[in-house]
Amino acid sequence: MFRPSIVRAIGAFLLLLAGPLPCPAQDACLTIGIGTGGAYAEERAALVEAIFSKAGLCAKPLLVPLSRLDRMEDKGELDGNAWHDDSYLASHSEMAKVPTPVEHFRGSLFWLRGREDPSHVTGATIGILLGREWPRDALDGLPVSIYEASSYTQLFELTESGRLQGMVIPTEVFGKLAPNQDWYQSRVVRAVPLYLVVKSRYQSLIPALDKAIKAMKSSGAIHE
Repeated sequence: MFRPSIVRAIGAFLLLLAGPLPCPAQDACLTIGIGTGGAYAEERAALVEAIFSKAGLCAKPLLVPLSRLDRMEDKGELDGNAWHDDSYLASHSEMAKVPTPVEHFRGSLFWLRGREDPSHVTGATIGILLGREWPRDALDGLPVSIYEASSYTQLFELTESGRLQGMVIPTEVFGKLAPNQDWYQSRVVRAVPLYLVVKSRYQSLIPALDKAIKAMKSSGAIHE
C-alpha cells in the first residue's frame, strides 16, 4: 500500500501535467435570454455573442417569446438577459448589470397627424405590442384603453385605419418599419439606458464584459 505522502506526491505531479485548473465561471457558456416578437431580436443575439467573444467568454443566446422568457427567469433557467433597465434590476436582486449601457432606449406614442394626442382623450384606444410591459407602464394612470397587437405591422394598419387612436412602440422601430412616417406625430414617453444583465454568481465576469462593451462602442461596433 502507498504511504499518504507518496499518494500526495503522485497527485501533485498529475496536476502539474494537466496544467492549471479551469475557472468554472469563465469556462461556462452562459445562456442569455432574448425576447422575440420585436424587430431586432436576431441583431441582439448577434451582439450578445460579439460582446462575450470580445471579452474572451462564451454566450449562447436563446430567443424565445417574452412569456416563456419570464417563466424561464422565474425558474432560474437563464444565466442572463439582453437587455434590461434599472427598474427590472430593482425587482430582481439575483441579477447584476454590466455597468456600461448597450443601448439608450426611447419609446414614443405615435398618432396620426392633425389629430389630438390620444393619451389626453378619455376612452381612446392605444395599441401596444403583445406581452410588452414598458408601454403599459408608460400609459399607466391615463384615461385610455389598451389593445395588444400581435405585430408591429398590425399596429400600423390599425392606427392608419382609425381603429386605434395611437400606438406606443420603440422610437427606433418606428424609424425602421413605418411605411408612412409623414402621417404621424409623436412624443417620447420613455427614455432609459438598457444593460446586459447576468446572474450575480457571474459577478466576476462583469469587468471583462464591461471592458468589451466600452471597446466596441469606441470602435463603432455598438451604436446607441
